[in-house]
This record gives sequence, structure tokens and C-alpha cells, in this order.
Amino acid sequence: MALCLAAAGLAALPGRPKHAAVPVGAYFNGVFPAEAPGASPGFASANAFPELTFTDPMWIAEIPGTSDMVVVEKSGRLKRFPKERQSGPREVSVALDLGSRVQISEDQGLYQIAFHPEFGRSGSSHSSEIFLSYNFRPTFAGAGPDASFWRLSRFHWDPADETIDPSSESVLIQQYDPNRWHNGGALAFDKQGFLLFTCGDGGGTDDQFGQSQALDGCFFGGVFRIDVDQDPERSHPIRRQPSDGADKPLGFPASFSQGYTIPHDNPWVHPAGHYLEETFAIGLRSPHTAHYDLQTDGLWVSDVGRTDREELNLVPKGSNLQWPFMEGEVPGPKSREQVHGRETPPVYAYDRSMGGCIIGGMRYRGSRWADQLDGKILFGDNLKGSLFTLDPDAFGDPEATEILSGLGAGIYSGLSNVCTDSAGDIYLLKLNGSNRDGGTVRILTPGKPLAGPPALLSDTGLFTDTARLEPSPALMSYEVASPLWSDGAIKRRWMALPNDGLRDSDEEQVAYSTAGNWSFPAGTVLVKHFDLALDEWDPSVLKRMETRVIICTAKGGKYGLTYRWNEQGTDAVLLNEGAIADYTITRENATKETFQWHFPSRADCMQCHSEASGQALGLRTHQINRLVLYPGSDKPVNQLAHFNSLGIFHRSLSPSELAGALAACGLDDESAPLEHRLRSYLDANCAHCHQPGGPVEYFDARLQTSLQSQGIIDVTLKGQYALPGGSYITPGHPELSAIYTRMTSCEPGLAMPPLGYNRIDARATSLLADYISGLSRDITPPPSAPLARYVCFTAPIGSDGFASIAEIRILDESGNPMPAADLAIAEVNSEDAVSPARFALDGDPATCWSSSEKAGFFLALTLDLQRPRRIGGFEYVPRQDSSLGRLPSYQVHHSLDGIGWTQLAEGRLSPGSGPAIATYRFDDLIHAPTCTIAASPVASGRDFDGTIVFDSEVRGFGPGDLRVSNGRVKALRGDGYYYVATISPERFPVSISVPAGVATASSHGNLESNLLKVSGSKNPAR
Repeated sequence: MALCLAAAGLAALPGRPKHAAVPVGAYFNGVFPAEAPGASPGFASANAFPELTFTDPMWIAEIPGTSDMVVVEKSGRLKRFPKERQSGPREVSVALDLGSRVQISEDQGLYQIAFHPEFGRSGSSHSSEIFLSYNFRPTFAGAGPDASFWRLSRFHWDPADETIDPSSESVLIQQYDPNRWHNGGALAFDKQGFLLFTCGDGGGTDDQFGQSQALDGCFFGGVFRIDVDQDPERSHPIRRQPSDGADKPLGFPASFSQGYTIPHDNPWVHPAGHYLEETFAIGLRSPHTAHYDLQTDGLWVSDVGRTDREELNLVPKGSNLQWPFMEGEVPGPKSREQVHGRETPPVYAYDRSMGGCIIGGMRYRGSRWADQLDGKILFGDNLKGSLFTLDPDAFGDPEATEILSGLGAGIYSGLSNVCTDSAGDIYLLKLNGSNRDGGTVRILTPGKPLAGPPALLSDTGLFTDTARLEPSPALMSYEVASPLWSDGAIKRRWMALPNDGLRDSDEEQVAYSTAGNWSFPAGTVLVKHFDLALDEWDPSVLKRMETRVIICTAKGGKYGLTYRWNEQGTDAVLLNEGAIADYTITRENATKETFQWHFPSRADCMQCHSEASGQALGLRTHQINRLVLYPGSDKPVNQLAHFNSLGIFHRSLSPSELAGALAACGLDDESAPLEHRLRSYLDANCAHCHQPGGPVEYFDARLQTSLQSQGIIDVTLKGQYALPGGSYITPGHPELSAIYTRMTSCEPGLAMPPLGYNRIDARATSLLADYISGLSRDITPPPSAPLARYVCFTAPIGSDGFASIAEIRILDESGNPMPAADLAIAEVNSEDAVSPARFALDGDPATCWSSSEKAGFFLALTLDLQRPRRIGGFEYVPRQDSSLGRLPSYQVHHSLDGIGWTQLAEGRLSPGSGPAIATYRFDDLIHAPTCTIAASPVASGRDFDGTIVFDSEVRGFGPGDLRVSNGRVKALRGDGYYYVATISPERFPVSISVPAGVATASSHGNLESNLLKVSGSKNPAR
């Protein structure tokens, strides 16, 4: 009890109740606002349609002639609903579902809808026409995110049932797309009735496919303009077909254009067809969004940058927007060579201190906000979750003004577009993760006056003596096991939970989670202070840098504040925007190191404190589960148990829960294996983004996930970072390990973490290099049995001109063939009348499914498992009695929804006849779990702990499974992959190991661990 009271800043009082605390009101006695202070008091936002959610909303528009709205979902659906709710819930209908055609990935899907200018006009031949841009997923072997087609298509609206018939599609442009990135697909009809559309540079890195400055290649890297009415007075026929731009997989058709004509006044018209005459402007990289201003006949394009600048472009006819030889006002990755068109710099460009993914670009002309916003550009930033305005007609260089923040931060959880309607309402489309329901459409609303936070740290009351940094008695200090790297800063942490002197209600206690985020009562205030040692010869001399405050609001919300210390170190000033300052450090070798310190803005705070990572990053079970020496105590106390004794949690944790809780470890804590220390570091520095549902869920960096389930060992890189031959961690090769190469870079756009990382953590990167160098390919994780409902078998047809397949068997999770009665044929592209596709499922290798003579170049069969099931592999049995019709190669993909597909396997068979069978079993690829033990040297003959870490979740591991010499196992605690053994030594050294096969994962026993020898300063007394 004395320890608890001392931690709260009070002297121990006899008889004080167990859960007594220093009383403090919510929001530190009302000092801080209960809602995030907005960037401008004039604006706020609310959910426009609170009862509706969407999967990746990309665009919202009115349906002309109706009172209904339509939302474009990236997954391939158009959802229709009334703008105004009458009585009861809004009725939502799916006007079109192209899910079976749309290729979905990080940057691919259905983009936008455009209604013909004469849509709904009685008597017009165009009254039912709409236009859609999307990525098309063909059913050919080899198709996928990096082998698809970008499409522009015309569809017809059926006024009778107010839907769009998928069969009415007329493809105008089908452009082969060799990469999943940099697509775009904004659509708009200009004042003349011509259709404008945008597309990025084809993906890859640094204009990899060379299309942004090309006039004679593909529909990439620019703005294009066509006449969908095919008016011969204003336009002429297509003279040049697009090229493919890159090698296509076997069997893919050529890119094409059709069904429209070329406006006579397009800038690059050539009578001999030397140019792709649809081109209106070139030099774009990744134009995610674009908006047309009818009043000025101007197209505003937001072009997402590489590493240096985000661009807001006004695009005149014949302009060259300068990518890839310029990025904003700085040089781009390629040199300026022959320049076509008129070089046109962006109207506005900003660097990574302001954001990292520009969204929107709409010029406002509505009535609702005419007084405040008329003629201004509205754009947001997906990574920052902020909305900005810009007056393009202002005198001098345009300046952006932030008018709203807190709109969600992260590539797949932030803004996706800014739109409007005829009433002048402004809609902010917000994602909820990639291909995940829960996206919303917010509406701009008038802001209500909010009292801002105190301008000076000394006015907050957080410190009784700010200059001496003496915390208020209401602040409780805490420490984390593995701190986030902050350019070498030394940090102190406190929290204040609102309470009336007794923590005995939900409004005063933390909702505890063993492995997930803790949830804090509204009004909780978290404080973190940063000092920096500028002279390594005298590290005791510290410079005060900043104090950050996270305020936890109602319903799990939060916002952040930054107070920057003055040069005298006597007080700190609230920052309304981020800031950068240069500092110089004297190193131990007497050299000088100058670097930039990044003071985060409020929006910056939310990049790490994302929705997935909860309200606090460090306050979670494995970080708090550590020993802390509290003032007035002569020995360390477990901090998690200490919190429990204070009544901080909403329920009391049992002794077994406390004993078995996962614990993170610092880099220099040699009581834990190096692997566990490094994974603790990655958890602290990476997991706020890299986790399921996080802003970048490419892998799972959370410590509670075992190494083999994290998706980092020998796993192909996702996203745009290029490392040929590399993976996230490539055993034996730090230089081919993206986690290592990005941690050893401070270059903007490459450094990880991406925010506030201006000094490399030499200790962490050295240990990581040692660890990766010592890894063996034997620890490469197997693919886990995926959950799927559909399995697709595709193959190119060989020289015989037809294909014959005896059997295709899908294996269940145990590796046994699923009964044929459980499978159905969802789709087949070719079958002979005498040898139908069902013969491939009849269990008889003597019968064959044979394609017809009109099968073309490929064969495709999609099986429906009738329900989502774990698949353990497959067996492919080729024709057994002859080599005729045998396939030269094959691919197998699986899908949960029939929309997004993942490759399961590919392979080849000998062309000869014989009983060859191709079998792919996940279980065959599962390796035995590895095991590592570590412990610190023992100072005396007392009991000590050894940490045991497996690389997979294991079963059946107990105290009797440890092999110990010169001691005995007193206790074993832990679960899954993490265990701690308490050893009673008899004499030193004590040897500890885990024999092979004592613990199991996926029916495989573990490999034998390392042999750990623990020394002590003296033997135990006998």
C-alpha cells in the first residue's frame, strides 16, 4: 500500500481504503476540452447517414432527376438510397454489383460514376447512360492485382426498377495494367459535353513503365478526353489503339479502345495517328481524385506524391504536369528529357510535414457554404485526417488553411474523397480499412465554439512546478517495457484517471484487455515528456524538448496536443501546427551530429494513435507487465500487479492472470531471447499501423501474435516499397529485409516509422542485423490453411488445342479430400458435351472433363464449397490414359467472397502420360516450432526466471518438459508461444533446455532448444 500511495504522490495513510486515489475531475478538472479542438471554430462534421455503412466509399453523387443519392464502393457496388429520411430507416438498394468483374487490391477497384449530361431527359437517346471506371479482373490464368485491365465502360440505367443491368456494359477502353498501384479513375463531363478521365502512371516505382511522358503508348499518367456521343461535327474516329505497355500473361487479349470519337480540339491530334489522340494532359503520377469546375471549365486534380510533395493541379488543355522529372517544386526521380506540352507546375504543393496523401480538390460553388467557401478549393489528406481550403484567386502564392481535423488517419481508414450536391452540402467520404464494411459519409456542419486547451503547459496544472517538472499529485507515473524510439529522447510518463477519491465505478476505471487495447474512461489524461541529451560526454545534462498530452474522450475517442518547451526550459507553448527544428549532438567520439526534431501537430498524433491502436500505445498489458522500483521501496514491484492493487481495472485480475500475462522486454534485457526483445521493439514501433484493421495491415507486428503468424518471414512485400528479391525479413540477409532497410534509412517516404524518425536507432538496427543474419530458411513460416468458399483452377491450354482433366480434389483442414457432394461448380468457361466439367469431381480418374474446341487459350473452373471452409490443399489428377490434352502448367486461387482472389499454388506436370498427380498440402509445409531460452546471470543463489519463447503457438508444454541440471523447475507460467520458468538452483552453472517433441503445433513437435547455462556469483547455501 505504501508503494501505491507513493506512486500517486501521497504519503502512506494507515487505514486508507484499498482503491483510494487523489481526486481529479474528468479532463483534468475541466482544463482540457471534452471534444477535440477543431482547426477552425466555424466547421465540424457529422455522420450524414448514421444508419448506413459502406465498404470503401469512393464517390457520392445525386442521381439526376431524383431525390436519391448513389455511393460508389471500391468493392464493385453502387448503393442507392434517399437523401432525406422520411419515417423509419432509409431503404438502401444495390443499383449495380460488379463484384465478380472488379479487381480489388490496395489501389484497385471501382472508382467513380458519371451520368451523361442528358441523363433522365425525356426523348434523349442518352437518357439512361452512365459511365464507370474500374479495374477489370479477367478469368485468365495469371490474372491478379499485377495483371489486370483498367476499364472505362458505358452502362444503361433501367428506369423501371431503378437499377443498372450488368449485361448492358459496353467497354470503351480496356487498358492492360501491369501493376496494382497508381490507378485513379476520376470522371467528369466538361462544358462541351466531352468526357474527361484520369489514370496514374501504371504503378511501380518512379514511373517504372515510362508512360507519364508518353503520347503514343497507354492510357496512363495523364488526363484523357473523349466524345461519347460520337458527334462527327465535333470529333473524329479513333486513329490509334493503345499499346499494352508491358508483357502480358499468356492468353490475355490486347488492350483496345472503341465506341467513342476524338474531339477535334484535343491538343495532340495527328492525322496519321502518331499519338494517342485522347490525351488531354500528361505528367501525372497517382491522381486518386479529380473534380471539374463548370464555372471556369477547369479540372482540379489531386496527385499523390512519391516521397517529397503532394500536388494540387489545375489542368489546362495540353499541359505537362511534370512527373517524373519534377515532384512539386523539387526534382523528381528521372531527368527532364524531351518535354511535350506546356510545363504546368502545381497550384499548390506540400511536403510530408503537412501530410502524405492528398484527397479531393473540389472547387466549391454551392449555396450552403457560399459565405465562407465560395470559389475555394477543398482538399484533404488521407494520412493526416484533415480538411483544408485554398483560395486559388488570392493575391500571391496560395496558402492552405486547415478547417477540420480528426477525420481518421491512415491509408485505409482516412478520407477517400470530398464531394458535394446541388444543395451545396459537402460530403467527406471516410474508409474503415481495406475491403471492410464500416465506411461512412460525413457531412460538413457548422462548428460550435469550444474552449481551447491552455496555451501554456504551466496553465494546465499538470505540474505543480513546471520549471522543475514536478507532477501534480493527481498524476500517476508509469513505465513501459519496450519504449517507442524517439530519436534517442529520454521519456517520462504519467496518467490521470478521473475519480472522486475512490476508483469504484466504470467512469473511474480502465476496461482491461489481456491482449487488446485498454479502454479509458472519458476525461483520462495521458502525459509524456521528452528530454534529449545533446552531449554524450555528459548525458546528465538534458534539454527539454516537448510534452505531449493525449486526452481520452467519450466512446473510445481521443485527441492529442503538443507543448514545445522554450529555450530556457521554464515552460512550454501549445502548438497548433507541427514544427521542425535543427539540433546538434556531440557524440562520444567528439563528432557532431545535426538532425531535425519533428514536433507533431494534432493530426500527426492521430497517425500513430489510430483507430486500430486504441487510445494509448504504451498502456497495454505486455508493456505494463514489468518490474518497477517505486519511491520508498527497497525492491521492484510488478507494475501490472500494482495497477491491479490500486483498483485501476474494471475487474480484479486473478493471481493466475497476472502470472501468465505476456511481457514485452527491452532491447538490453538479456533475460529474454533476442527474438523476443526485437519483436517487443517492433510491437512498440510498428504495431500501431501494422496490425489487422490498422492503417497498413500488410503484416501483424503485435507482440501477442507469434512469429510464424506475423507474416514477416520470407513473405512477399506488399505496397509500393521496392526491394528486388527481398521480403519483410529474409533469413540470412539483412540487406534483403525491408524491415531492416527501412529502419536504417531516414529518407522521407522510406524511413520507418515514417513520422518523427530522423535518427537511426543504431542499437536496434545492429541487433536486428545480427538476428536476421543468424536466421535459417528452416524457420520460414508455412501458409496457414486459408478460409475460403471458392477455389478456382486455371491453366493455359497446350499445343493440342484442348484440355482433359481427370480429377480436381479439394482437401479439408485435415488434408482429406472433401466429398464431391459438398462441392458445386460455380463457373466453367469450357466443357465438351460428352465430357462435362462434373467429371472432374466424380471421383473416377478414368473419366475426364474435356474442354470444347472453342476453349481458346485458357481453361477455368471455379468450385463453390457451399460455405466458408478451411482448405488444407488440393490434388490435381491429369488425364491418365493419354498425354493428349494434358496441361503444361496450372494455377489455383482461392476466395472468400468470389471477388478478391489469392493464389494458392502453381505448378507444372510432365507432358507424358502416366499416373502423375499434383498434390499441394499445407501440412507438408509446416515445420516444427523452434524454441529459444534466455535468462540473466544470477547475483546469488536465489531463484531466477528463464524466458522460453517458441516461434509458434504450442500445446501441451508443462514444467516436466524442461530439462534442468543443477536445479529444478519451481513454477512455469505462460501460454501460447511465451512462457517463464522459475528455477531453483542447487549449484552453478544451471543448465536448461527444452527437448525436441515435448510441445506441438499443427501436429508437429518442437525442435530442441538452445542449451542455456546460467552462472551465479555463489552457490546456494546447503
